[in-house]
Amino acid sequence: MFVCSARNIAYQLHQALETLRPEWFDVVDTDNAATLSDTDRQRAICEGRIAAPSEKSKW
Repeated sequence: MFVCSARNIAYQLHQALETLRPEWFDVVDTDNAATLSDTDRQRAICEGRIAAPSEKSKW
């Protein structure tokens, strides 16, 4: 997440980041998330590209 003083500045920053780090903007197909390695899955979860598996509570 980043904060900018104006929407156009935020958009320009977004475009610059997408140019510099295109892998940050890769979309992971959640139907195939099970085929990812543990490292790739953890990275995708941390980057917010896929949701973390929900923890089942023990009641």
